[in-house]
Amino acid sequence: MLYFVAEAYCFGNGVDTDLEKGINYLNQAYNFGNGKAANLLGTCYSKGLGVEKNLNRAFELYEEAVNRGSVHAFGNIGVHYLRGWGCESDADKASAMFVKGAEEGDPVAALYLAKCLETGIGNNGKPDLKAAQRWYVEAAKNGNEGALSWCRENGVKLQS
Repeated sequence: MLYFVAEAYCFGNGVDTDLEKGINYLNQAYNFGNGKAANLLGTCYSKGLGVEKNLNRAFELYEEAVNRGSVHAFGNIGVHYLRGWGCESDADKASAMFVKGAEEGDPVAALYLAKCLETGIGNNGKPDLKAAQRWYVEAAKNGNEGALSWCRENGVKLQS
């Protein structure tokens, strides 16, 4: 329940946006072990939303979120591994996180996995265009705008 109140204040869902209140509720939910709260707090620290930007703290929170079962944290921690934000850059670890998230149905992780496969990142430098297209389609089917755009630009139809 605390997480949903936090999310409402952070995004202005049904209440006026109030990041201070949102962060307060997020911290409470996080302290109760909520993985989604750890993930959203990680995003706040990664972007400096309502808190001072701190990529190391963001990375730690994403790790905790993954360990607490937050599916969407896989894509976030993967981006941090890919860019070396709060950790040492590691394309193989990034790719592995994207695979886990994509397989669990996270459209952001699926999009990043597709991009990695398309360019060969985390795949021994070898692009796999067939697998990349599969994940672009999967991400698009789950509503990812970037993947939908890629599919339109490349003439790929989304079939059930």
